[in-house]
Amino acid sequence: MDIESILFGSFGGQKTDISPGDILIAQPMMNDFFARSVILMLTADPGKGYMGLVMNHPVSLTMQDILPEWDNGKHIPLHAGGPVDLERLFMLHTLGDVFKGSKEILPGMYIGADLGDVVEFVENGGEVEGHMRFMLGYSGWAANQLDSELLRRTWAVGKKDSTEALLTGDGDDYWRRQVRRLGDSFRSWLMIPNDPSMN
Repeated sequence: MDIESILFGSFGGQKTDISPGDILIAQPMMNDFFARSVILMLTADPGKGYMGLVMNHPVSLTMQDILPEWDNGKHIPLHAGGPVDLERLFMLHTLGDVFKGSKEILPGMYIGADLGDVVEFVENGGEVEGHMRFMLGYSGWAANQLDSELLRRTWAVGKKDSTEALLTGDGDDYWRRQVRRLGDSFRSWLMIPNDPSMN
């Protein structure tokens, strides 16, 4: 049996239509920016394009790099939301009733906030993990581009997850958690090493 059959033998039945809240999970042999990525889709319009945020790729920056005067910002990591508009900051959170300027984009998931409110929330002991995540840049696809990638089996479409789970964890462990949620037909993905040359 070849590697294609091992990786994608049961892949054909997955959905290829994307809705906001869906999760894209990168196939394990991908070795570009999106290697081991899990992307939360925020907008989906086949005629205009798609937008999402990578949820599990931390970078070597913190919120203190955005707000140098905020000492406790050094404890809040930044993530790479995607390769587009890398200087743009996005904030996803579950605290729409706490932060001014928030917009609910999915049930229980909000985007945007007044940074002063965020600082005050954290300084007063508010939890970050499971409640908010900050990303630089976003992931975007032109009309029909994502459809083509799905047909080429670049991504698996994962089940909608709880907002708290989406904002908890990162890195390869996060990717593996989402692959496990895909079910037994994707179990072979978990056997592929991070560096495919080690296979």
